[in-house]
Amino acid sequence: MISLSQPDYHPKMWHVACMAIPMILLAMLSNLFVLKKLPWIEGLLFLLHIFGFCFVIVVIWVMGPHEDAPTVFTQFSSITGWGDISMGIACLVALTPPTTVLTGADSACHVAEEVRNASWAVPRAMMATTVINSLMALMIVLTLVFNIGSVDSVLYPEHVLSYVSVFHTASQSVAATYVCVSLLAVLLCFCAINRATSASRQLYAFARDEGLPFSKWLSHVNPGSAVPRNSIMASSLLSTMIIPVVAGSRSAWQYISTTATSCVLLSYWIAVAVLIWRKLSGGRLPPSQYHTGRARSMIINMFAIAFLTIAVIFSFFPLNPDAGASDVNWNVVVVPTAILFCGLYYAFHGKRHYKAPVEKVKK
Repeated sequence: MISLSQPDYHPKMWHVACMAIPMILLAMLSNLFVLKKLPWIEGLLFLLHIFGFCFVIVVIWVMGPHEDAPTVFTQFSSITGWGDISMGIACLVALTPPTTVLTGADSACHVAEEVRNASWAVPRAMMATTVINSLMALMIVLTLVFNIGSVDSVLYPEHVLSYVSVFHTASQSVAATYVCVSLLAVLLCFCAINRATSASRQLYAFARDEGLPFSKWLSHVNPGSAVPRNSIMASSLLSTMIIPVVAGSRSAWQYISTTATSCVLLSYWIAVAVLIWRKLSGGRLPPSQYHTGRARSMIINMFAIAFLTIAVIFSFFPLNPDAGASDVNWNVVVVPTAILFCGLYYAFHGKRHYKAPVEKVKK
């Protein structure tokens, strides 16, 4: 938004880091003190989400440049070296950033203990949001590819962020661009609050099962309070500790975000693989209030495991096949190291102390 009024402004990474700190602080304070009001706020934001979607769609379709269908669906290009080898491989290597939108689908599971009749409400809420947002995302993607204008202006944006350039090119109006970007900024702020809620509950649940260092402190909940304050503050502190690294290097941020995405996708892969193994081995699953049918669920699980396998494998590929030390994808080193550390921690500590939730349920 600054670049709209000051075209010569080029933000440094430490500028971005300084803006991230208030976001983390907002997310932490919201979860600590206004948690009971969040459902009402989220309802209003859902309306803003729908309004913002319609506004952006109308602005880009009505005012933006248009491409014909043959150009959109038959012409491909790649600015990386993978396109010279295979355009299919180039697409798969570029799959990691879009998959980040899938990593929040399980957020509702982490607050299930705070939901009434969770076994009925949570899966339906997850499916409803997935279907609605998937359709909206498809419409946004089609809108962008048909009305994006010059691809070079997006790859090398005048206004720092690509989507800001898309809005400005379509509307040719600074005021309209301000409105579009402001809508996204507000929604992203509250996405940060939701992410903090999900992360802190997951941290709390794992600590309650004694699966983390300092589990006793992390799982502590003050008497009379339904909020895991320690877990909220710990997750916020961990996020803040990353900021100096981001401020020092743009590449570091890319490595951190890619590693996080790979780890989350890998955790999904493990969960789905175990579920498939349990079904194929004849094991019984706990009773559920949401059913898709054994055959349909198996097809869905097989498709999920295939997609996740591809996504995880290509998340380790560098963006350029001739990558040097400065732009190699260090994810291929970081993720195995993290897995090794977690394995050692489980072998020497967690194995004796960790109590899986299913054991508590049986007791």
